[in-house]
Amino acid sequence: MLEAVPICVAGQEGIPDMGVWVSWAAAILPTVAAVCLVLWALVNPRIGRVFAKIFAVLAVGGGIGVLAWGICAAVFGEPIRSLAAFPTLVTTSSEVIGFGAGLLICGVTALILSLVGGKSRPGKDRPL
Repeated sequence: MLEAVPICVAGQEGIPDMGVWVSWAAAILPTVAAVCLVLWALVNPRIGRVFAKIFAVLAVGGGIGVLAWGICAAVFGEPIRSLAAFPTLVTTSSEVIGFGAGLLICGVTALILSLVGGKSRPGKDRPL
């Protein structure tokens, strides 16, 4: 005869550890969504320009915010408090300033590339 064997995971009997599955789902689902959006943007250039403009706005805003954070921390001589999600991403004010400048440049570049290269309308002048 088969006997019931209790499952013992993380010190709790009968409760399986779902943390591994949740962390995998949290990593895989956004990746799959991003790949689908990139493929959709490659098929339809108008959608790609819209996504680039949205990314540009978020990157410029984030870049300005992070740049101001780094400059204020450097001027006042305060240490950089670690971010909750990424505790080792930035540790000094110069790293924060570089990260903010990089975000700002990425946002400006995405905005410029999203505005360049649209199809011209035949028979109509393009607005300046």
